Amino acid sequence: MKKGISTIIAILIILALTLGAALLVQKYTKIDDMSGPDINYTSPEDKQSSDQEEEKKEEEPEEKVKTPKDKVAIILDDLGNNFKTDKSLSGINQNITLAILPNREATLSSARYLSNFNNFQLILHLPLEPIDPKDTEEDMVMTDMNKEEIEIEVNDYLKEIGQYVVGANNHKGSKFTSNRNQMKNLLEVLKKKDLFFVDSFTYKDSIAYQVAKELNVKTARRDVFLDNSSNKEDIKARLDETVELAKANGTAIAIGHSRPSTISVLKEEMKKYKNVEFVKVSNLTY
Repeated sequence: MKKGISTIIAILIILALTLGAALLVQKYTKIDDMSGPDINYTSPEDKQSSDQEEEKKEEEPEEKVKTPKDKVAIILDDLGNNFKTDKSLSGINQNITLAILPNREATLSSARYLSNFNNFQLILHLPLEPIDPKDTEEDMVMTDMNKEEIEIEVNDYLKEIGQYVVGANNHKGSKFTSNRNQMKNLLEVLKKKDLFFVDSFTYKDSIAYQVAKELNVKTARRDVFLDNSSNKEDIKARLDETVELAKANGTAIAIGHSRPSTISVLKEEMKKYKNVEFVKVSNLTY
């Protein structure tokens, strides 16, 4: 009898232990399930931090906006007279526009050589009649020509270098650029050839820029002459003046010449200017 009671007690103890173990297993399984990958629990603090990060991303621009730089275009005139001098321009690494005289000793060789440099833009340096007869050259567009004769002359200028040039500016031309009718004829010829025109503004009464605007020919006008003096300090001062003018107005155009002193200053000084961009003159024609 005692043996039977002992057996029953033993069975009850085993059942109790088994039940207790089962309850413990169930409890820890629920805890594990709560921290498992299928349950996404976000505390209020985490949610607030996440929202702030999203707002910050929305506020930040995708790309930094670049501050626009003031633009300066430099034109060098009278290329085509001396290939050795023109060739030395290859030491300039900034954008620059080169105006080539037609029918000169080095016209074709300079145009062909310099057209290989991506930072150079070539234009025709178009000889036009000046007021003073002493400044008249043999091969010029004259005010007594009719439109057909003007076109024949321009075609002659372009026969060697037409494939290299994208625009024109005037060589001399004080008399021609102040003659409205003749400027209209000339600009219509240039427009037909898809060439822009920069008024070198060699004469205070020039109306070339104004007439070009009226005819919807892309145009611009010179602001500063760099090298009326061949002294390097004077040229540097005019270059500084050009940059300051661009900072005041947003753009500026300067004209110099293919001369050793001018080329030397440009090589040394153009790279030193900050917050200004040297561009080809076509970027400033409208």
